[in-house]
Amino acid sequence: MERLLSAYQRQSNTPTFSTSEDSDSEEIKQRGPYADARMRMGREYQAVPPSLVGRPGSRCQSPDRALCVWKPLPEAGSDEAAVSLTDDQVANFVDLARDRFGYTTEQALGMLYWHKHNVELATADLPNFIPYPDEWTNEEKVVFDQAFSFQGKQFHKIIHALPDKTVPHLVKYYYQWKKNRAKTSLIERRGGQGGSGNGQGGQGGDDETGSECSDGELPELRPGGRRVRQKQQQSATQKANKQPSSQQQQHHKRKLPRGIFLDYDALLSMSAQGAGRASVVVDALDAQLASARSRVRRNRAQLTQRWESLLSEIQAYQEPDAEGQISYKWTDEELLLAVQGVRRYGKDFRSIAQLIGSKTENHVRYFFAQYRSKFGLDSVLAEYNRESAGKQ
Repeated sequence: MERLLSAYQRQSNTPTFSTSEDSDSEEIKQRGPYADARMRMGREYQAVPPSLVGRPGSRCQSPDRALCVWKPLPEAGSDEAAVSLTDDQVANFVDLARDRFGYTTEQALGMLYWHKHNVELATADLPNFIPYPDEWTNEEKVVFDQAFSFQGKQFHKIIHALPDKTVPHLVKYYYQWKKNRAKTSLIERRGGQGGSGNGQGGQGGDDETGSECSDGELPELRPGGRRVRQKQQQSATQKANKQPSSQQQQHHKRKLPRGIFLDYDALLSMSAQGAGRASVVVDALDAQLASARSRVRRNRAQLTQRWESLLSEIQAYQEPDAEGQISYKWTDEELLLAVQGVRRYGKDFRSIAQLIGSKTENHVRYFFAQYRSKFGLDSVLAEYNRESAGKQ
């Protein structure tokens, strides 16, 4: 457009002295097809857009432009009621979709509405669209946090607050939630250590080395994994007024190794006295240590002797250990003994087990139930009952 305007201005500035029609036609030919090019201004020169002509039948049927996923079944008397469906059938379908295929309630109702409330078609189509089971909405996460704060790891109680989830899903989400929570708490702890100013970086007592974790430093983690500490600007007055507290001084003190005890009064007396007197104190401590060791050895020997004597006395009163002789296999002799035991003791299975020696009471019960008809134990038991009745 600018090129056309510049060409028009150049051509308009050039004077023409011909007034005839031939000269005008020649001038128009020289200017070319853009002879009438000019700036159009005003309402009459603006383009008038035509009115919108819509397609027939393109009217949006859903005013909110959303996909309907569930619509209750119309009443039985209405014209739209093509399928009869009760609330119990809907509840059973939702339970089936949730328990077997992992559907949520909303997804199950959407499947049922897609098939126009036909339970058979919806049930047949359930395996074709198994949802992803590990999807957790924000509302479900909030409900899990609240339930876990009250119930702890009792997932069989938490599942009542989240009926769409199973116990394995809750356990899996718990470990993911615990891992993310541990990372968050670790970052918070590092941030708190960076601002506490307790001087943990210098346990040796040097203030310069211990100031690596001071109040003016904040830990930061770069994406590469490298930890960088950003130092804040501190004025000279703040550095001058900053003095180590008593807790920081106590923190720099080192503890004695395990097993070493220090008597403060004895240490003061040794330092106040000379080297000769100090050796006397050390010799006395060595003598006490030697006597204590000899006492421990004597006590250990006496305890060992008493323990052996007690074991020898206990063995005289112990019953023979038949635990190593117990076997679940039945030999012919054991079967005969078991039959004789039933004839002598009846259904006193404990006495029969003691008679056999290699079987327990449960083994004898199993023998009585398994070989009852083979060995005629009912007749043997009846004979025992007659003998016991005659004795009475």
